[in-house]
Amino acid sequence: MDNECLVLQEEEREALLSIYDGDEAFKQLSPTIYQYKYGEDGDHKSFLLEVEWHNKYPNEAPIINLDMFYNKHIVSSVKQNIKDQISKEADHYLGESMTFTLIEFLKDFAVDLVADQPEKEVIENIIKLKMMTKLQKK
Repeated sequence: MDNECLVLQEEEREALLSIYDGDEAFKQLSPTIYQYKYGEDGDHKSFLLEVEWHNKYPNEAPIINLDMFYNKHIVSSVKQNIKDQISKEADHYLGESMTFTLIEFLKDFAVDLVADQPEKEVIENIIKLKMMTKLQKK
């Protein structure tokens, strides 16, 4: 890791912890991994964003992860749309601290980005169908 990235990450870490102090939606999992929850627990459109800094962050975009258990109900096309939009946004901020900006970007556009998420009953039927198909293969 080059020294410039290390300094920028340390400064950003301090800023994030100060900004989101007391915000229950924000979690620091490690010095380089942060999560933010959008929506309320139990809402079929609620999702969890994970941002991971690597050695070249912020000169390169962070790793965006939506493949957590919490997001199992989010269909893959919606996850991909969120990843695509946040990646496009990250491209504008290469070389700068951007985790706060990406979290806030999703706050502003989360409703639009999950608009194609099916209703809860449809998701439950899809899961049941997949389970039945797996049982039939046995």
